[in-house]
Amino acid sequence: MKVSRLLVLSLVTASIAPLATAQAGNCTQIDGSSRPDCPGALAFFHNFQSAFREGDRQKVAALVDYPVKVSIHHKPVLIRNQAQLLAHFDQIFDEGVRCTILNSDEKNVWGNWQGFTMDGGSVWFDGIIPRGEKPDSKAPDYWTKYPFKIKAINNDAYYPCDPARKREAEIRPTQDTTRLTSNAPVYFSPDQTHIPLAYAALASLREPSLFEAAKDTSVVAFRMSYFSPVPTREVAVRLVVNADGSGQVTSAVSSGVPTEITRNQNTVSGADVNKLLQLLAKVEFWSMSSIEDADQKTDATGRKAYVMDGSFWMVEGVREGSFHYVSRSNPRQGPFMEIACYLAKDLAKPVIPTFQSKCAGLGQ
Repeated sequence: MKVSRLLVLSLVTASIAPLATAQAGNCTQIDGSSRPDCPGALAFFHNFQSAFREGDRQKVAALVDYPVKVSIHHKPVLIRNQAQLLAHFDQIFDEGVRCTILNSDEKNVWGNWQGFTMDGGSVWFDGIIPRGEKPDSKAPDYWTKYPFKIKAINNDAYYPCDPARKREAEIRPTQDTTRLTSNAPVYFSPDQTHIPLAYAALASLREPSLFEAAKDTSVVAFRMSYFSPVPTREVAVRLVVNADGSGQVTSAVSSGVPTEITRNQNTVSGADVNKLLQLLAKVEFWSMSSIEDADQKTDATGRKAYVMDGSFWMVEGVREGSFHYVSRSNPRQGPFMEIACYLAKDLAKPVIPTFQSKCAGLGQ
């Protein structure tokens, strides 16, 4: 099995290289989370982007590591070679993926233990170690020896790419190709420049959009979502408040496999809903900052804190036609966790095991 460079280093050192909380540009703004192979990653990014701008599909296909998992007709498909990728090129590199690739620049490229990506995670790339090779992470050429290739393509998803900025979002199609457009829900305003990583769970779990639900001023709903990359864990707990004040809770849990989503529903009383509403008012949820200030996040010693593999949490709310969300990475106990844990541990039935320990002592 082929692996990428930093994953091997993580296993060798029994630790995971740090990832800055802010998910952008740690190759142009060097900090403690920046990887040593950033120069090679930026060079690959420009080469890959140029292939798109030149309409060179053969070159694009040659820059992908196979097999690679994609989505075709909303189903996971394993693409095993260049010929298969070229046959489904417009479905794999759909409008959202093309737009993010063509409108990104160096400041959008960032890396962590999973590899490098750009503008929302549409594609991931890294130095690929050949099958069977046992790399020496301490060797002088370790960070330059292995060529970069695309290792993941997250198509068939929503990306906040402004259509007015699609300078060249269309690769010149051949006469026998058909352009397909994703009909995935729009989870955030298209004008939004920062998209929380927890949204990956919403798309994977096929959750409806609360942002779109806010168009109906009668809708009152709340949702917490959770995403952990190692091991992969995706959770969404959604509460829709009924006209009589009671609520309907829908939970969805997955280990990252679209065909293996566990869904449950249960009703909650008006008293349970009122407790949540009182909690939201107490912590001033509607005025909480949507995005945490990475520069202000410190560890127990007062030093700037970095997220490693971590977990990504988000709470969304809709009322009177207004949509608001709060996103946090590796959150500490506090107001945000009170809300998230009340939804995930106290309202969702049966209890989701992930939150029995993570929410211990909260939401009681």
